[in-house]
Amino acid sequence: MKQLFLCIATIFCLAHLAHAAVVEVPLYKFTNTLVKSIDLKCISAEYTIPVSVPERWEIEKAVMRFQYVNSSSLLENKSTLVVKVNEYPIAQIKLSPIVPEGEVKMTIPPVLLDTGYNNISFAVTQHYTDECEDPCAPGLWTTINVDESILRVEYCLKPVPLQLSVIPEFLFDPKIFPHGRVNFIAEGLTSEELINYAGIVASGIALRYDYRQVFFSVSKDIKPNVDNILLGKKDFIYDFLRKKGVEINEGAGALLKITHLPLEKFVRDPHHALIIITGDNIEQVKLAAETFAIMSFPFPDTDEMTPVKFELPGVALYSGKHMLVPDKKYTLKTLNLETYTFKGLSPNPKEITFRLSPDLLVKQNQYANLSLHFAYGAGMRNFSVLNVLLNGIHIRAIRLDNELGAIVAGYTSQSLPICSRQERTLFPLRRCSPRQ
Repeated sequence: MKQLFLCIATIFCLAHLAHAAVVEVPLYKFTNTLVKSIDLKCISAEYTIPVSVPERWEIEKAVMRFQYVNSSSLLENKSTLVVKVNEYPIAQIKLSPIVPEGEVKMTIPPVLLDTGYNNISFAVTQHYTDECEDPCAPGLWTTINVDESILRVEYCLKPVPLQLSVIPEFLFDPKIFPHGRVNFIAEGLTSEELINYAGIVASGIALRYDYRQVFFSVSKDIKPNVDNILLGKKDFIYDFLRKKGVEINEGAGALLKITHLPLEKFVRDPHHALIIITGDNIEQVKLAAETFAIMSFPFPDTDEMTPVKFELPGVALYSGKHMLVPDKKYTLKTLNLETYTFKGLSPNPKEITFRLSPDLLVKQNQYANLSLHFAYGAGMRNFSVLNVLLNGIHIRAIRLDNELGAIVAGYTSQSLPICSRQERTLFPLRRCSPRQ
C-alpha cells in the first residue's frame, strides 16, 4: 500500500512538472531584423511584431512589459499609443510631454493568441498643435525600446498524440521559442557509427525546426522534461525498454516508433515523446535514421512504421529554399508575400526574401523585371509614392499621383539591377495626408 501511494505521488509530481512552464523572451528577438528600438514617426505610424504560438502549447497567461519614450512636443490630449493583438486593442497609453518616458506592463488575454503566428502591433496617433500641422514634423515621434522589453508566457504542454505524423509540426515545431531541446540515447554503437547516424537524425530535426536554435544533448538514460531519441540496434533497444516497462514488437527489419516518455518503470510522461530508431543491424539502423531525417511526404498516423527501402530523390540544379532560377516568372505569393494593405504615414514595410545561385553569371547591364498589381485610395497628395528597396538600397519609387485613387494592373518596372546578389525586396508605402 505504501509503495502504491509513493508511485501515485511520483506520477502526480512528474505530471505537474511536465505541465507547467514559463518562458521570458526580449521582444527584439521576435523582430525580423533584431532591431533594438522601434521608431514611430509622423502623425500616425504602426509597427507589428510577429509572435509564434506552437501547436504544442496551451497558453495560460501572457504578460508583456515594454518601455517607451515620446517627444516632449506632443499634445497629451491628442497623442495616444495603442497596443493591439491580432488587430484587437488591449491597451491605450496617453503620450505626455511632461512625463515623456514610461514603462507599461499588460496582460494579453490567452483567447487572443491563436496557434501559429500572432501580430502584436504598436500604433500611435500624435500631434503637436490644434491647428494645421506638418504631418511629418521632426517633433512627431515615439520610440519603443524592444531591447529592454519582455514577453513572459506561462503555458502547459498538450499530451503528445502517439502518431508518427506529429513529428514535423507538433514535436519539432519551428514556432517553439526561444529554442528547441532534444536528448539522444545512443549506447551500443561504435564512436564512428554514433557520430554518423546521430548526426543524420540531428540534421533532420534541425531541418524541421527550420534551422532555428536547437540544444542537443547525449545521455545514457532517459532525460526528463525533454523529447528523447533512442538510437541503436535492436538488442540494445529491447533490453533498454524492458527495464522501463515498455514492450515493442520484435519483428524483423528497420523500425521507427513513438511512445510517451518512460521516466520509471510503468511511469510515463504523456507530454514528451520517446522516438525509437532501430534495426536488426547497422544497415537497418542507417535506413531508419535516413527515413526519419529525410522523408519528405507525411509520416503515417500510426505509432510505428517499418521502412523497407530508402532512396534520395534527384535534386534539380539550383533547387533549394527561396532559390530563384533565371528566365522564370515567380508570383509574389509563391515568395510568401500575400495581398497586403499599407495604411497610414509610416506603415510596416513588407519583405520578400530570395536567393540567387552563387555561380550565376550576371553582367553589369542586366536587369530583372518586377510586375505589380495594386490599388490605392482617393484623397492622397499627388507626390505620394510606393518605394521599392533592394537589400536596403532604394531602387524605385512608383508615383501614386491620382487624387481620385486608381487600380493599376501589370505595372512593370524594368530597372531592377541584378549585378549584386538580390536577397530582399521591401515595399514600404509612404503616403501623405488627405486634402482637407
